[in-house]
Amino acid sequence: MAEGVARATQVATAESNRIRTSRLKLENPETFDGKPTTHFNNWWKTVTKYLSFYPETSDQQKIVWVGTLLTGTANAWDLHRYYTMGENDTWANYSAAIRTEYFDSHEAAGTQLKLSQLRYSGDIRAYMTKF
Repeated sequence: MAEGVARATQVATAESNRIRTSRLKLENPETFDGKPTTHFNNWWKTVTKYLSFYPETSDQQKIVWVGTLLTGTANAWDLHRYYTMGENDTWANYSAAIRTEYFDSHEAAGTQLKLSQLRYSGDIRAYMTKF
């Protein structure tokens, strides 16, 4: 009898937790076209933050999903990689390859220059947003 009560309590607790847990859906990050004028580093941080919100996503799902965010030359890079690697690709290898291909080592220098040119103009909130 005590065993049945304990089991019923566990089921009720699980149901209660499921009811109180809401599912959030994040908007997809912007697309990335692979052009030198498009900032890869910030885009990639947005992608990895998005994926961390959905930890149950498999390697293949991550690879395919990122591919849907790519346009232009970045899409061509992704398709070539798919035709070369096929289903044997892993998330660790794919993410390392895309970072190697598109990482912009000069992006930080450009950002630092913009930061040095930033001036306070009387609105602290606007200044902090630009900062």
